[in-house]
Amino acid sequence: MSRDDEPEGYHAAEYDSPRPNVFIQWKGTDVCGDYYCVCGEQWHLDEDFVYYTRCPACKQAYRVGCHVRLYPLTPEQAAPHEGRIKEDHDWTRDEDTK
Repeated sequence: MSRDDEPEGYHAAEYDSPRPNVFIQWKGTDVCGDYYCVCGEQWHLDEDFVYYTRCPACKQAYRVGCHVRLYPLTPEQAAPHEGRIKEDHDWTRDEDTK
């Protein structure tokens, strides 16, 4: 299905996701994921190009979204990870977009 074939507003929920989150730009790479369905089933996939998946129990189909939740850390929780925490060193605040 191309983006032109998708219903109006199909991607809108992704852009309105509550913060904090991260938007992933899928580039066709492999994914190792644990998936959780509303029916209570959980499954695991190690696959390439996982843009869609289906619950093995209830057969509900899903499109894999582009947002992942971010979990804030306290300074104490972050301390052991210093040196591995990734930052955008080219970032500057655009005062016009608050």
